[in-house]
Amino acid sequence: MSLEGFVVIAGTTGGDLLDGVSEAEASCVRDEVGDAAYQEIVDSALVDMGADPSIAAPMAACLSEGNFVVYSTGVIAANAGAHSDESRNCLTDLGRASPEFAYVTFGVEGESATSFDPEQLRPFINNFMGCFTTSERVLLTVRTMDHIAATTPISGRDFLDAMGEDVVNCYLDKLGMPLEQFEILVETAFAAGTSSAPQGPDCLNTETIAEILVILATRMVGDLSDESAACLRSFGIEHPEFLDLMAFGDFDPETMTEEQFVDISMPGLGVFECFATSELLFVQTLIIDMVT
Repeated sequence: MSLEGFVVIAGTTGGDLLDGVSEAEASCVRDEVGDAAYQEIVDSALVDMGADPSIAAPMAACLSEGNFVVYSTGVIAANAGAHSDESRNCLTDLGRASPEFAYVTFGVEGESATSFDPEQLRPFINNFMGCFTTSERVLLTVRTMDHIAATTPISGRDFLDAMGEDVVNCYLDKLGMPLEQFEILVETAFAAGTSSAPQGPDCLNTETIAEILVILATRMVGDLSDESAACLRSFGIEHPEFLDLMAFGDFDPETMTEEQFVDISMPGLGVFECFATSELLFVQTLIIDMVT
């Protein structure tokens, strides 16, 4: 049996899923996990189980590739806020085009996991946000920004290191304070959760914000190649509006429309073109944390 047309919403349970697959597939899951755990799966909401390995592994082992893709992309769609049929269908089609990504995202092995090429992440990443409606993109982008800020915080010292001598001197001159006092001001602001440039003088330049992007990427990826860092700096200089949004902004319906927010944020997907193949793997963790 095929899960074609199966939709995951907040109340969709494992029982709903298992009722839609073949008897052999459902029996296989029961044999893998045991009667007690099977009943727990039946009674639990799929969105709550997410990518729990104890659930995803038997699903991957027992469901056909087509059914596992529908199941996994359905959970991703629901948790990512894809509520329209067009968005859900688009994500399912992406999963079908690169089924190994569905397995890898859920931390399990598919039939050809040993041959999985991280380069396969690029088309999925490049097309992922395009599946969502404008309103859905706004919500998911804000969630992503908040998640990155919470899990990869930029400190006051990071900000100071990114400024450069000219920017620091500009602040010292316009604020009329010594370097030591300025450093305390910035570090205190970031420690208090006010992650923004000092208020008052307009001293920041695009190079500073681009350097913050490099620092953030290094925190997320680990070892960042010189080529990737240089590419990120160039990207930041070419897309200052996106960097301002990432560094200091949020969606404010009083200052911009949803369409304007998306027009600024969507080009940001271009940052992924800067990462080497091995560096792309951090996206897997980001997506798992965000939408499963």
